[in-house]
Amino acid sequence: MADVPQPARNSKPSRFAIGLIAALTLVIVSITLVGILKSRRDSYVLLVRQGTAFTEALALACTNTIVAESYYDRLISDRYDDLVEDLTAKGADQVSGADLAAFADRYDLPAVFVFDTAGRLLQSDLSNSSMLAPPPTVDSAVRRLVSDFQRRSAIIHHEDTSGDEPRLYYLRVTDQLDRVVALAVGSGLYEEAVMRTGIGVLAQNMADEPGIEYIVYQAPEGIIFSSLRGGTFVSIDSDSFLKEALDSDTVTTRRTDFRDREVLELVRPFSTRRFPFGLLRVGVSLDGYFAVSRGFDRLMIILSLSLFALLVVGVLYAAGRQERAGLRKDISDIRSVSEQIFSEIDTGVAVIGPDNSIRFANRAFENIFGSRAVTGRKVNELAAPVAETVAGFIGSQTGPRETELILDAGGEERTILMGRSTLSLEEPARSGVVVVATDITQLRKYQQAAARKERLSELGHLAAGVAHEIRNPLNAISIAAQRLEGEITPVDHRDEFLSFTGQIRTEARRLNEIITKFLSLTRGEQKTQSRVDPSVVCSEFERLVKAEAAGLNIQISVTCEPRLNIAVPADRFKELLLNLYNNSKEALTGNPGKIVVSVRRNDRHAVVSVSDSGPGIPEALRAKIFAPYFTTKEGGTGIGLAVVHQIVEESGGTVAITDSHLGGAEIAVSLPLV
Repeated sequence: MADVPQPARNSKPSRFAIGLIAALTLVIVSITLVGILKSRRDSYVLLVRQGTAFTEALALACTNTIVAESYYDRLISDRYDDLVEDLTAKGADQVSGADLAAFADRYDLPAVFVFDTAGRLLQSDLSNSSMLAPPPTVDSAVRRLVSDFQRRSAIIHHEDTSGDEPRLYYLRVTDQLDRVVALAVGSGLYEEAVMRTGIGVLAQNMADEPGIEYIVYQAPEGIIFSSLRGGTFVSIDSDSFLKEALDSDTVTTRRTDFRDREVLELVRPFSTRRFPFGLLRVGVSLDGYFAVSRGFDRLMIILSLSLFALLVVGVLYAAGRQERAGLRKDISDIRSVSEQIFSEIDTGVAVIGPDNSIRFANRAFENIFGSRAVTGRKVNELAAPVAETVAGFIGSQTGPRETELILDAGGEERTILMGRSTLSLEEPARSGVVVVATDITQLRKYQQAAARKERLSELGHLAAGVAHEIRNPLNAISIAAQRLEGEITPVDHRDEFLSFTGQIRTEARRLNEIITKFLSLTRGEQKTQSRVDPSVVCSEFERLVKAEAAGLNIQISVTCEPRLNIAVPADRFKELLLNLYNNSKEALTGNPGKIVVSVRRNDRHAVVSVSDSGPGIPEALRAKIFAPYFTTKEGGTGIGLAVVHQIVEESGGTVAITDSHLGGAEIAVSLPLV
């Protein structure tokens, strides 16, 4: 039977569908871009308003703080004005030493001084103080007060290092203008009040608010106060924006760079009678703004893609019922492929319902969190640390939608990047949260290795030039010492002369070895295909260090499992052992002790461990100990362990620091076997 020819499909619906889809695509893209731009603009305007309100509140708080400090000074002046008037009521020239002693005892004053108008000390009472004379700051303050005809009193603060606490001095010119009375009083309450309410403390506390990078009060003459302990700011005269802001009567804003990050800076003119006219500068972090913008951008794109997909499906459905059968088959195929993809991809995906039950989880999700057959189970039925972490993350309504987790998998730390998104359906019971988890442990290791190599590469150029410049005079010194030793023979003190020249040559060789290590660390070594039997190198190493260890009263033990081969050149493996030995030796700091070196097989790796009975390495320093030039030893270079780390990286191995059974530290290096 002849095949029945199929009727040709009409191409007009397909062309119409393609044109309509193109038009819808253009509309959706336009709407998405407009929505993204408007969201960014609105978020930025809101951030500026919040920053402006914060800056205005800061200015008001600073003004109130200055008023409070002035109030403290006025209270002190009012109190001690009455005391001085009481003391000099019958005339300052009539006050005797007994009067000063009785006056100091009556008001519990550490010391009382009376000066003439030339600044000379006429009388004093130091019976209640450990001082022998008024401090120089009081003498200079008296002369300044006498020369200032507009002032009758002054308050000065002097750090009395010989007493129990700082002293506050109140200086007052008598009504007869012929004497100056200085009262020494304890400044504890005054200092505590200023420390609690001072304008600098206020600025520092407000700068600790989340999102605030810095608070600076700057005058044309310089910085009045700053919340930052370090860093510099340009002067007002050298910044056109600041010059314009100085003439403004409102808060002005700009986006600028601060410590390699972009911040929103708000600037407001500020002045009081106590401080010069200047600017309050507030730096607000833009990290939150960028995070919100990126999140909204992703949301808009997802919504647009979803809407686009729905419209495409609708258009294709309207294009003709004759395509439905084919579409159903295509959709079935796509679903099958999607399920297979979800099952095979390395990214973990799970859907969690409102009742915390896991509706779907692919194989990668189970592998990442170390669980099996989790579909249908509750989140809290997972392993203890995983259950708490996942439940807390999906239950947070205001927290970040992405987070990094550090999980302990069989003693090895793994870094997991986990994100969530809300799954909202018409049926609330079917809604939930989609959780995506990716194991980025290796990525973080690559990033750390790349950063390290980049730093070493930058230092390599500097190292080569410095080493060359040092070696030239170093060789000259060594040659000169050798010639002195060979050509000059002093009659007197010959042994001492030879000892000096020998010491010069020894130190020159030691410095040359340090330079060689420095160059080896910075330029790296080329990988070779050679391999070595560790037992041979261990024997040479033991013979090399045994005499030195005995001389230092160190018990050293070296053991190596036979018939191991590692893909490391012999000289590099020997260098690794020597650097680990030197680190343990220096940790003993000249005291008797033990060092145990062992090489053993562990599955497909050879583990080289060096243990000592020294003080150990604190947990806080273990992450830094292999960084180039980091050292905790006096006179150390910070090169030895960095070279160890470099050799381990070249061979594709790992290194770890733990506590030693000897009481000190143990450094274990794992190298692949060949």
